[in-house]
Amino acid sequence: MIGKITFDKSSKDMNLFLYSVYIIGKYGVNNKIRRNFDTPCFIEHMANYIGTKAYNDDGREERTVYNKSLYAQYYGFIERIQEQREEYLSLTKRGKILYNILELDPINNRCYINPNNQIIFQDLIWNSILFDSFGKNNDGAQTSKTDIDVPKVIFRVIFDLDFATNEEIFYVLFSLNHGDNGKQNIHKSYEELIDEIKKNREHLIYDYSDFFLEKGLKNKVEDSKVIDILADPLIGIINKVEEGDVVNNYLSKNCERFKSDSNLFDCWNAPQSLILYSKKENAEIWLSNTLLNKSSDLNNSLAILSDKYTKEKLQAELARFVNKAVADSKTNFTVIITSTSEYDLVLKLGPFTDLLKRHIAFENPDHGFSINAIEDYKGSSVRFPSNFNFIAIITSNK
Repeated sequence: MIGKITFDKSSKDMNLFLYSVYIIGKYGVNNKIRRNFDTPCFIEHMANYIGTKAYNDDGREERTVYNKSLYAQYYGFIERIQEQREEYLSLTKRGKILYNILELDPINNRCYINPNNQIIFQDLIWNSILFDSFGKNNDGAQTSKTDIDVPKVIFRVIFDLDFATNEEIFYVLFSLNHGDNGKQNIHKSYEELIDEIKKNREHLIYDYSDFFLEKGLKNKVEDSKVIDILADPLIGIINKVEEGDVVNNYLSKNCERFKSDSNLFDCWNAPQSLILYSKKENAEIWLSNTLLNKSSDLNNSLAILSDKYTKEKLQAELARFVNKAVADSKTNFTVIITSTSEYDLVLKLGPFTDLLKRHIAFENPDHGFSINAIEDYKGSSVRFPSNFNFIAIITSNK
């Protein structure tokens, strides 16, 4: 789906990214802390740290302070949780791993990561880029209305061109999205855009400012925090190299191990629909370390429906989780069904098998949604939404 594209860039200061995680791990209870109005809450700790006020004169939360947590939300280290109408910030599984390698410099009062642990942080960021969605289903980009995945575009362009300027990356990003609001009519595929950039380079053309000015994107491109933060030494995934009048982004030498992943992702998000043939335990370990490490409470976004369920119970539970996903469009829900055979799986899914067919053209407003809708066990119309992942494990003892 093409629409308004948002990537959180509230803090280019990596220290504040890390300190957001530190606050929750250090001062929260069970890795969870109230967002506001519950002393000492997240924004009070953060306001004290950066030397500003937590509340405005009218008593409302100072939103800028809370925004310091959004980059950590964007990459799935923190998630927002509603409990009894109160909002909490919680460390995800990924966030707990990061907190355990964080260190605080008491002299400079800054969070940092020991260089010996940098590879752990890089792997956490990379898993996020590979398996998370960054458009309309991402809490850290709360106003995004698109399926374009900004970090995936950044790295796909760098991979396919060997290096890329900020301007080249943004040219592809916003051309795919037909500008910022998605209404422009460009009609160029990703492959066409890459070929165009290669031809421009042959003529030493690196200036795309007219395009950005026409589309009203000049300030966004000049800011470029979404790219530059990945070049921060604390992450060190991107390496910026000044070559003449041009600054190019390369994949850093210590991240060459990621290059083989370049063909694993597209530039836009689509829900996972997988059938895995494996031992149940092996499949669940893989899923826990990839798709599911963005959730602090796996029960909120995961249902494991085994072959011990009757057909009626399985379909009822599946419908329940679909309805939860429809009600909470910012949370990615994952249902895992274990079965002894494909035949048994299809038999028990019944009419739900039709829902596995999805709209796959990201230009379509229904991108990611199931093509069909069916009546669920209560007679309501059910359709798989785009934030609903469906994974079947065909169990094996081999």
